Amino acid sequence: MHNSLRIWRAWTGAILGLAAGCQSAAFIGHDATVRSGTEVPLDLKVNFGPGDEYYGVGASGNLVACLGLPDGWPFPTGTYTHNSDNRLDAEYSPEVSSEAEQAFGTPGTRWHCLISGTESIDPEGEALATARLMLPVPSVAQGAYRLRYATGFRPTDEATRLGGQLERLLHVNVQPATTFDHWEVTSFGSAGPISINDRVWYDHGQFLLRNDLGMYSSTDGREWTAFEPVLEGTETALVVDRLVYTQDQWFGVSGGAIYVSRDDARTWAQLHVDAAGRDFLALAVHGGRLVATGTQGLITVSSNGTEWTDQSVDGAYRVPRLAVGQDTLLAVGEPEGEEDVTNDILMRARADGSGWDTVPSEALAGRAIRTLVWGNGRFMAFTWQEGGETPPQGPPGNIFMSLDRGTTWEPVQGLLTGDDAGLPDDTVLAYIDNTFVVGGTLRREPVGDELLPFELRSSADGVTWASHATGAAGDFSPETAATGPQTVVMMTPEVSLVATRRPWAGPAILTESLPYAVVGVAYNATVETRGGAGSTTLSLTGTLPAGLNFAAGTLSGMPTQAGTAQLTATARDVRGTEATRTYNLDVVRPLAIPAAQLATAVQGTAYSASFAAEGGRAPYTWSHTGALPAGLTLQQQDAAYVLSGTPTANGSFALTLSVRDALGLTSERAVTLQVDPAPNPNPNPNPNPNPNPNPNP
Repeated sequence: MHNSLRIWRAWTGAILGLAAGCQSAAFIGHDATVRSGTEVPLDLKVNFGPGDEYYGVGASGNLVACLGLPDGWPFPTGTYTHNSDNRLDAEYSPEVSSEAEQAFGTPGTRWHCLISGTESIDPEGEALATARLMLPVPSVAQGAYRLRYATGFRPTDEATRLGGQLERLLHVNVQPATTFDHWEVTSFGSAGPISINDRVWYDHGQFLLRNDLGMYSSTDGREWTAFEPVLEGTETALVVDRLVYTQDQWFGVSGGAIYVSRDDARTWAQLHVDAAGRDFLALAVHGGRLVATGTQGLITVSSNGTEWTDQSVDGAYRVPRLAVGQDTLLAVGEPEGEEDVTNDILMRARADGSGWDTVPSEALAGRAIRTLVWGNGRFMAFTWQEGGETPPQGPPGNIFMSLDRGTTWEPVQGLLTGDDAGLPDDTVLAYIDNTFVVGGTLRREPVGDELLPFELRSSADGVTWASHATGAAGDFSPETAATGPQTVVMMTPEVSLVATRRPWAGPAILTESLPYAVVGVAYNATVETRGGAGSTTLSLTGTLPAGLNFAAGTLSGMPTQAGTAQLTATARDVRGTEATRTYNLDVVRPLAIPAAQLATAVQGTAYSASFAAEGGRAPYTWSHTGALPAGLTLQQQDAAYVLSGTPTANGSFALTLSVRDALGLTSERAVTLQVDPAPNPNPNPNPNPNPNPNPNP
């Protein structure tokens, strides 16, 4: 079986591979983006193992490849090859297509199955069959389409045997939206790491993968180089596990002891052995210190890898798992000597580094903590409970989340498929590409053979989950996932996947500007955001105006001093993706027209008076209501409002003056102009009471 799998891994086209007769594995591959109006090549590869009862021992029949296509899409054409024999045309089979419809029928999908000519399967050997299909993509297609795939065998004179259904998105004229929406199969060459117990890490510019055949390194997760770790100064091969990188060197565990490598994990030297003969099981780096745990409560820490401080706990527990948080280190303790343990304990390192405390948890009581990971400010644990004295809270398989350094735990919602359903006991929980991923057959049971479609659910915060069809099937585990700067990888003994990291959509700040504030007037303004992963936190930098404060996205208070403040708002989602916007917040004095008593005007005499505004923000715009005496006008001159002219009428005139500033503030003041009558320019003299019309001569 390994030979055919090696051939499959080395093959670089788009494939679906099925390793039958054991735990099935598969993968469907194609370009990340295809174009409408073109033909997309699909190569579906099938491996047949010796004595495979699924395909029949020594059976003859037809190879089957089926595609579930959206309604209205044209059917593909194809050819088959078998053990590198000549290429044979594949024929459309209405009968098998109908069987696929019955097995996998989905609204909006039509199944189209192609069969090969009659082939014979050697019961003692292995066979490799490839169906090369050319799928026409309609010219009107646009967007992401979920296509479905199945393979099988149709023995002569027997019913068709279909494998399970796989799914994958085909992106037409668009790019995959997230990292997890497009995976590629990794090419390892003829000596690729095909084995069990795969583990993978990333640090110091390289992926490292370890399995039963040795170790492999890669800078990008696509091309891998095999090497054999050896004991320093010898040619003795060394199997090293639980790798961590710190202090410019790799540390690992082998044979219960701690080893160190200073040459990219090629040669190793023994560093530390427990004096009491206990075996080391796990390593972590926390707070600049190396932490090692093991059997019989073994916990020891070192700041330099040379001097170690024992912090062991109750010897009734082995400590095989560690999870490093931002300011917290958690450890899982399993009772020694018990199988199918479901009463693990959770321990937390003290903040001062002096030792460990048990963290009691009612939610996790009676559960085995299979996986414990940290990311985005929270811990997540995949737990399992089956039997035991303590009844589980909820289904046997469940994931819990803690937001307070592991003190309290709540079950994660949105992952289970029904009220009584639980996650399978081999569920994958990992943290890759700044995202929690949960993998497994979460949506359906397989039909026919044990071809288990592997789906990912992803979430940044453990609250909102998205589903991703990987197009893969295999036995993944959390220790076979790792994140590099450009790619992420996921490994199984049969399938090795790599995906290009794509930027996650971050938050956006919608508020374009802040309204002005007025001294002595209550103020309230909200900075609104949209998008981002999980809850978004807002912060404000810069000096706030006196009297104002900022909390939960709202700026409020009563300013006490005029001025302009430059503030920068930052929105940050749980992944740490940020958006910023800068504001100028104007705080002004209240706009007012100072009180003033107008001088009395005199009819027929030139008159002038000026009005000014204070506070607010220039420029000002003036207006008035009320009738002016004839001969007088009110006109704006720069920032002032000037009353001028020569009144030709007298009397009392009521006016209301209004001013508006550049911020939109307004103020009014009522005034009264008194115009007195003009004085008599030639008054009559007092008359002579005794006039003499006839003067004496």
